[in-house]
Amino acid sequence: MNAYRALHDALADRQPLCAGDDRFIADAPSTEDIAEMAGMCELCSVRARCLDYALAAKPAAGFWAGIRPPRTYAPRAARSAEDRRIA
Repeated sequence: MNAYRALHDALADRQPLCAGDDRFIADAPSTEDIAEMAGMCELCSVRARCLDYALAAKPAAGFWAGIRPPRTYAPRAARSAEDRRIA
């Protein structure tokens, strides 16, 4: 999977803001946690790669690039201008 490889490679060079934050793998994060995590994702240097992976793999759990399953994934066109620049 190319999206996985791209995320893997990006993580070799940079540590994501979510590293070590158990809220990103929690089964039922609070509304406040979701808002804070989404803000962290917006600032994260690997967000574009994380989003590409989430869109491709559609993970059943976790909080990926500002998306919390089972919500509908945003189409690639909905990514921010910054994400498109990084990608």
